[in-house]
Amino acid sequence: MTIKPLPIYSLVLVIFLAGCSVKDNNISLGEYKSGYYPQKQDIKTVTVGNFSDDRREKPLLAVIKGADKETIQTVFSQDDLGTWLKDAYAKELKSSSEQVGGTDIINVSAKITDLSVEYIRNPTMTKNLSLYLKVEMTLKLKDKTLKKEYYIREQNYLSFLTKSEELTPFVKKALSNIVASMSKDTIQWSKDNQ
Repeated sequence: MTIKPLPIYSLVLVIFLAGCSVKDNNISLGEYKSGYYPQKQDIKTVTVGNFSDDRREKPLLAVIKGADKETIQTVFSQDDLGTWLKDAYAKELKSSSEQVGGTDIINVSAKITDLSVEYIRNPTMTKNLSLYLKVEMTLKLKDKTLKKEYYIREQNYLSFLTKSEELTPFVKKALSNIVASMSKDTIQWSKDNQ
């Protein structure tokens, strides 16, 4: 029995398909970098309570699809996004405010209710990377409650995704913008309720 060599186009196809797949499917957001406020603001004491990731599929972060929009790979977060959001919020609040103490304490809780990222491998699309993020925050001070919802819906173009880590800046920027808005709203609410 003799083995026939594969035609050259079969070998090229195998190499091409191997090169098209993303090499990893886990990403980490890394540490949050604060600094949205130029100077510190005086606010009431804040207790950072429960921050959670309430999405149905918690570790799922992104879906990579082919030009035919069929899923070819999923990307997962190595981070607990509820913990990441809580730590980022606390860090941002600390860098942008000075808690003056007193008996009035603002209790803050938040939850991520939606975070979905989709990358479509289609060079003819002008925006092949989309993100939708929704976070709900609750502020409580004595008998007063403020509930806020934050949404981000973005679309971008990413020429060719080779590593899932290339999605990290896109996701981190969206979460960081939400954190900055949450901190700003907490500071403002504290001032409004003095």
